[in-house]
Amino acid sequence: MLLNVLGWAWIISGIVFSLRPGWLKDILCKKDLAIIRNFIFIISIIFSILLVIYSFRMYGFWARALLIVGLAGLVEAFLFFYRGELSKPVMNLLNQRGMSFYQVYSICKIILGAIMLSL
Repeated sequence: MLLNVLGWAWIISGIVFSLRPGWLKDILCKKDLAIIRNFIFIISIIFSILLVIYSFRMYGFWARALLIVGLAGLVEAFLFFYRGELSKPVMNLLNQRGMSFYQVYSICKIILGAIMLSL
């Protein structure tokens, strides 16, 4: 039930931000560094958990590859969260990107929302 609500929220926000990528850039650039770090941490955790869940539903080489990538993503998310100096270059990168980057990010949110709905 919670995944359905989160999935629809991600799909709706992805659609809104793909139509108005300037809003997403304004939101991300005006936020505090700690808030953005927590946001990226949550997105990384959700994506990594989805990869691990899908790896258990598959068999063969691709299942192991998804499991390894998902577990590596979990480790990376925790390292990113606990080490603040890693998040400063990411923030500088976000501030320098154009609108097409934010549109691609919004499309990724729509895709992840659809994956959440399929679970």
